[in-house]
Amino acid sequence: MRLLQVALMCGFIIVSSVNAQTPGDGMMMSKNSFCQVVSYSQNSWSKYWESDVKRENSNLGTFRSHAFTLMGAYGITNELNAIYSLPYVTTGFSDSYLNGYQGFQDISMWLKYNVYATETGLGNLSFFATAGGSLPTHDYVVNQLPLSIGIGVPSASLRAVVDLTSESGWYGTLQAGYTLRGDLTIDEESYFYKGTLYNTNKIPIPNAADVTLRAGYINSELQADVYFDRFSCVSGDDIRYNSMPTPTVMVQSSTVGIYGRYNIGMFSIMANAAQVLAGRNFGQTTTLNIGFGYIFQFGQTETESSDTPKIR
Repeated sequence: MRLLQVALMCGFIIVSSVNAQTPGDGMMMSKNSFCQVVSYSQNSWSKYWESDVKRENSNLGTFRSHAFTLMGAYGITNELNAIYSLPYVTTGFSDSYLNGYQGFQDISMWLKYNVYATETGLGNLSFFATAGGSLPTHDYVVNQLPLSIGIGVPSASLRAVVDLTSESGWYGTLQAGYTLRGDLTIDEESYFYKGTLYNTNKIPIPNAADVTLRAGYINSELQADVYFDRFSCVSGDDIRYNSMPTPTVMVQSSTVGIYGRYNIGMFSIMANAAQVLAGRNFGQTTTLNIGFGYIFQFGQTETESSDTPKIR
């Protein structure tokens, strides 16, 4: 039976960004402000790319994963924020005897720094740098992808963000990131990679690069944007015909999506929809999610309002 590949292969957090602030956007929480978000996400696909060939396996039906995620951002200063994320994931196929898995995936933490900001004729131009990493929360099953809830290795990432916001509220954001991943220890004593059998239970997981371009509008009450995301492992092989995917598989995806947020005082409602248009060793995934956030203030802030997360 042919098992398929999803974003988890390269350690992507299964949830899309429905948060008041993420490591790759142009937002910052002001000093002493903390935004806590609770979100729900569903990813589903029935067709997938085996290498660059699109296939469908009716014996398995539709793959679905669900994630409830806690994510928060705290303003250490106006220029430095700390961010965390912790998803609880469930997986399964609609028409298969194979059982899915559920549990907490990986705990992720980042530091985000506003390196430089200046006023231009087009608006406020800001440069950000984000560094962080993730660790598996427990020793979950990793060798039954895509049913496994994660890849089970530590990671470290670094990304750069450029944001331009006009006085009227229109903005564009470009982010680029690179993620290093650790080795995976498997139960088997060997693994197959690019036609060669390696007699070791230590598998190097491919590192990954991603780029996202967003364009939209923001004010004190609402935010809306459209985005394009490109994700690619920088090494790896393809899923072999009629074989299970292995942790060494190269994953690539091109995704378009829309995002919206509405503020009611310190409370926010957020929603996101995304569709994978093209990929390699990847499911043709549709993502739908919704999130709810609340901003807490601890002490006196140094900006006019902590519910205006864009640095202008």
